[in-house]
Amino acid sequence: MIDYEYRIRLPGGEIRHLHGQGRTMSDEDGTKLRITGICADITERRQAEQALAERSAVLELALDTADLGVWHRDLDSDTGTMSPRIWTMLGLEARSGWHTREEFLGAVHPDDRARVERDWVAKSPTQLGVPYDIEYRVQWPDGSVRHISSRRMLVVAPEVNIRRVIGIHADVTAARRANQAQADSDARMRLAMDAADIGVFEINAARQGYWSDRAWRMPGLEPRDGLSPLVETMPLIHPDDRPLVENHLQWQFDSPNDTVHELEYRVALADGTIRHVMSRSTTQRAPHGALLKIVGVNMDITERRRADDLLRRSEARFRLAIETAQLGVWDYDPITAETVWSARMWQMRGLPAVDAPVTSEDIVASTHPQDRARVEASVRAQRAGLRQGVIDHEYRVVQPDGSERLVLSRSIAFHDAAGQVQQVIGVNQDITDQRAAETALRES
Repeated sequence: MIDYEYRIRLPGGEIRHLHGQGRTMSDEDGTKLRITGICADITERRQAEQALAERSAVLELALDTADLGVWHRDLDSDTGTMSPRIWTMLGLEARSGWHTREEFLGAVHPDDRARVERDWVAKSPTQLGVPYDIEYRVQWPDGSVRHISSRRMLVVAPEVNIRRVIGIHADVTAARRANQAQADSDARMRLAMDAADIGVFEINAARQGYWSDRAWRMPGLEPRDGLSPLVETMPLIHPDDRPLVENHLQWQFDSPNDTVHELEYRVALADGTIRHVMSRSTTQRAPHGALLKIVGVNMDITERRRADDLLRRSEARFRLAIETAQLGVWDYDPITAETVWSARMWQMRGLPAVDAPVTSEDIVASTHPQDRARVEASVRAQRAGLRQGVIDHEYRVVQPDGSERLVLSRSIAFHDAAGQVQQVIGVNQDITDQRAAETALRES
């Protein structure tokens, strides 16, 4: 029997595949008389085989790229095959053929084993072409845990009427870990925002906004689901601040700048209470520049503003007291070893005020020579933490014209938990006239 395959080129240039079979015919003496045979055009079959080979190569490349394992099992014979990748996903040594029920369940994580056996192993698909998915964990021999996503589907080979289940396995461990990390990050973010009393908002190009629960509660409202038009939320803003907020939003809608913007405004609660809100937001735009949305956070800074107001009032009272008593104020920082004087400190010494730290030379030069050693010893003891509480001492300062003034110095040092001096603040008072009056009173 002669079996051969060859190609021919038709007059128009088309290539056809031919398959021939022949037999040599001989007489009784063995003399070859002729060759008879048949020839068939198998072009379509070869084209189909080539297409199948190409599809198989593409499928193999896709499976390898996606890191998928494939398998099939014939239900009637209970036999099947698995790709090597499935074995490695299960933490088992790859081999040909099908794993046993015990091998598969033994690889499944103990906490997932009962569910997988009930919903996957014990149940065979009954509906043709309907996929069924399950996700579970496997535990490798080294103790590491992997997450596997499996999908299977029942098909029937019509030419042989074989019921076959085909499926894929995917190792989704990296995705699950990323999801868990994102969930943990989101939880930490929510915890931080709750602790900082921060609300989140988004405003889309249609001027509809989403506000988190905390953002709704800042103006005293119950949280709402979904989007709310800005025209419904704008009345929550204090009437005096509403134009400012509207102009700022319009500027963000129109501006291509995506930097972070800050805006402070007030909201009026239903009971008349005024709350101060600090808003920080930025715009997100498409590559061609169209506005996608404005995203930002709101923080209730009412207590901060009240504290700032109290501080301003306290500072005003302090300045008034200082000016009334004609006190000079000074501050020493042991970290930088710098001392700062107020304007009256310079004035007491007959010197023009300098907007810079005072030098040690200035301090020594303005102190009367007979008082320097005593003053320096007191200062060193206080800065070293050897003297606690308020320190009082009097000394003389010498002005550039040679005149002397008597100064009362009162200071206190602040210490950290370890007893180290962190700051020394003090005041000076010119008591020259007071001491002169006291002397004149005694002598009269």
